[in-house]
Amino acid sequence: MTTNEKFEWIVKIQKIGNSAVEEAQEENRRRGIPNWYSINGTIVSDQELGALAKKRNSFLVRMVNIFR
Repeated sequence: MTTNEKFEWIVKIQKIGNSAVEEAQEENRRRGIPNWYSINGTIVSDQELGALAKKRNSFLVRMVNIFR
């Protein structure tokens, strides 16, 4: 097997794995189960990130409305 063939095989396997992970994450979201990630060595769930984004967005919206 040439280096190019090995690379193509690795890419194919990675695509299969990525697809399976995406499907599992979507299933978790439908069921209300958090997906966990490591961001800069800190373990967080997508639900925590979503809540933080909403809180941050809410703050920014209020600030924009103050200056209108």
